[in-house]
Amino acid sequence: MKTKIFMAMLLLASVCLSSCDKDRISYPKMKKEQKKAIDQFISSQGIEVLHKYPANGVFGEKQFYLTNEGVYINVIDSGNGHRAQFRKTEVLMRFSGRNFFKKDTTRFDFFANESVPFEFTYGRADMVQYQHKEARDAYYYFFSTGLETALKYVGDRSTVRIIVPFEVGSEDQQNRGNPLYYEKVTFRFY
Repeated sequence: MKTKIFMAMLLLASVCLSSCDKDRISYPKMKKEQKKAIDQFISSQGIEVLHKYPANGVFGEKQFYLTNEGVYINVIDSGNGHRAQFRKTEVLMRFSGRNFFKKDTTRFDFFANESVPFEFTYGRADMVQYQHKEARDAYYYFFSTGLETALKYVGDRSTVRIIVPFEVGSEDQQNRGNPLYYEKVTFRFY
């Protein structure tokens, strides 16, 4: 009898707990929804996905290289030839873009005069993310290791376009499970 009561209580508790979390979706479902959204975005924009980085480093306007990290990169200008040194080079970054997930078309622009550039040391993006985790500032919503990925391929004074999936995205992206499209990202070393 005690076993039956215990099992009934356990079942009731699990039903209550699962009903409290209706709005949350599983990680596999988040990944599936993101893949669908990215595929639709790529198709609607006429993007050609490259699985090999162009030998000459030159990209067509609609060509995006898919990195090992899952980031899609289109190099507009590879910069002046000076490459970032891992965990040494100080970087100033500005960007603009939009959210294209679940019919959300929110735009963001950090090129405006009053916008201070994002500052970080190459190779320490994860530390910067951690420092801003509770602040809920612009770094929380937009800064990520995914953006830093571009510095493996470009240098000082470079400009790129990037699609960043949530797995390597900002804290906000990871919490919501949404990718972001950065229409223009510039890197300056100092």
